[in-house]
Amino acid sequence: FAAKVMRGLLLAALLLTLCSSPAQSYDPSEMIKAVHMKDSEFGKFAVEQGGGDGRDGEGWVVLFYMPWCGYCKDVLPVWDRLADELKGEVSVGKVNLESETAVSHRFRHKVKGYPTMVYIKDNAMTTYSGNRDINNLKTFARGGWKQESPQATCLLPLDPANFSMAQKIQTFLEDFVFEIAQSYRGIWQNHQNEFLSAISISFSCGGIFGFGIKIIIDALLPPPLAPRATHPKAKAL
Repeated sequence: FAAKVMRGLLLAALLLTLCSSPAQSYDPSEMIKAVHMKDSEFGKFAVEQGGGDGRDGEGWVVLFYMPWCGYCKDVLPVWDRLADELKGEVSVGKVNLESETAVSHRFRHKVKGYPTMVYIKDNAMTTYSGNRDINNLKTFARGGWKQESPQATCLLPLDPANFSMAQKIQTFLEDFVFEIAQSYRGIWQNHQNEFLSAISISFSCGGIFGFGIKIIIDALLPPPLAPRATHPKAKAL
């Protein structure tokens, strides 16, 4: 009987110990969060230092986000957890494209939506296309980026801060044409027939107007008549 009581007490003590042990969880206050990359630091972190933190050439995984984006709000805690779980392996950064306007302008043709997650290494970037859960993101950061399609990888856009005057003018013209194209994109997609008709009418009216102006100018300011040539034999007579 005493042995049974002893075993019961030992079992109860064991259960009490297990129940009183705190469950393992992530405390946001103790996590190592992703590096907030500002305009002045982006080139130094992601381009010049490669992997940063003394791991030159290891690359960075970077999140481009907007603070008002609902999907971005969902992924930000996961991204900070990613930085915590990859500490010592891969550098993890994030860029608020609303406040970091220089980086936003630099990647304006590369970041098509929010959030956008990329791996940056050797002056190239690979865009992530998988699910936004912690396990898939860790796989991507640890080398899964190499398995993305070739279309997901491209060269990093040049830093406008280092542009020559000719490059600045070229960029201005490209942005101007791009903005015009974007403004007409919705019209073309939703009202294609009307858009083609408007273009045809505009060119037709322009041609008619130009021809009418030419007739008026010729009527008001007729060109001088060329002098009539005299035949050589007529002079001799």
